[in-house]
Amino acid sequence: MKKVSCIVFLLMIKILCVAQTNLEKLFEDANKNYEKKHYQECIDEYLKIIDAGYSSDVVFYNLGNSYYKNKENTKAIIYFEKAIKANPHYRAAKTNLFFARQKNTDKIAPTSAILLLRAWNKLKDVFSANEWAIVSILFCWITTSFALYILFSSVLFYKKISLFLCVFSVFLCGFCGTIAFERYQYLSSTNEAIIVSSTVALKASPDISSNTSVSLHEGTKLSLDDHIGIWYRVKLEDGSFGWMEKKHFLCY
Repeated sequence: MKKVSCIVFLLMIKILCVAQTNLEKLFEDANKNYEKKHYQECIDEYLKIIDAGYSSDVVFYNLGNSYYKNKENTKAIIYFEKAIKANPHYRAAKTNLFFARQKNTDKIAPTSAILLLRAWNKLKDVFSANEWAIVSILFCWITTSFALYILFSSVLFYKKISLFLCVFSVFLCGFCGTIAFERYQYLSSTNEAIIVSSTVALKASPDISSNTSVSLHEGTKLSLDDHIGIWYRVKLEDGSFGWMEKKHFLCY
């Protein structure tokens, strides 16, 4: 039985190694095709990497560049947004997103968030979800160390200091854990979207015969607020709302 388990384990390791090697080869081939300006082949290879379950800010960024060079501006915007979502500090992705969005027909100025909300968002973007989780675990270990010191120390003064630091570490552990959870939820969410139809009417209500509040164009960014069947209540970057059918946008 142990021999069979060992063989199965070794086979799994071998399969994982082969899969990793194939992904690395795809990545290298995609980069070579980009250098040769074979952008469609490059796109196909990056999409295969993503379909295999591997995605990262670098893959999204490279795919965005490939779409941009291939004159597919809307898809480029989607993958630059994905890269920034995965890594809020990706300056190159932010720069390329800016240039890609300059080609959009709609020029919608985003509203400024309130000061406290901006500060909270900046704090969440300091680290990735995994990094915030690691910091939370670190404070958990610190809390345990102080708790053990309180139990076994015989000096009352140091026990009082350790108690204060223990409580403070518990707070920081929970605080960092909360941010890690929010970052993870944000990465897992699909409530942001890009319009993929050339022109679409933003409706005042979820009805095709409803009044049109504004006409929007391909590449415009939306936030999804609610939905009734195929109709979604969407929010534009300037804070205005309207209704749109799902076929007109792609979530990311």
